[in-house]
Amino acid sequence: MRWTVISMLMIAACGGSSVEWAGKWRQPAGLPAGSYMVATLGGSGTTITGGGTQYREAGMPAAFTVQGTTAPVPGPGVTITYSDSSTEGFSFGQPDHNHLTLQNAQRTVNLTRE
Repeated sequence: MRWTVISMLMIAACGGSSVEWAGKWRQPAGLPAGSYMVATLGGSGTTITGGGTQYREAGMPAAFTVQGTTAPVPGPGVTITYSDSSTEGFSFGQPDHNHLTLQNAQRTVNLTRE
C-alpha cells in the first residue's frame, strides 16, 4: 500500500497526468479520404485542453486548440478553435482507454490513442 501511494506521489510530482484522455490521438480514417485529425490532449478533473492539426484532403492543414469538459453537459462540452478563428462544438465520449469520440450534428470524429 505504501509503495502505491509513493509511486502515485512520484507520478504527480513529475507532472504525470491522471486523466484518462491525456495523450496523443489520431483519427485512423476520415471522410473524405486523406482528411484526418491528430491531437495532443491533457487536463485535470473534467477539464480537457490541448491542440492539434486537422488535415484536409484538398487544402492546407489547420491547427486548432481544444478546451472544454468531459463531463456530460447539455450541448457541446468540447470546443475546437481552428487557426482561422472558426469554432466547432462536440460532445465528448470515451468508450475505452484507447478510443475517444467527438460528435456533433455534422460529424463524428473517432480518435485512437497513438
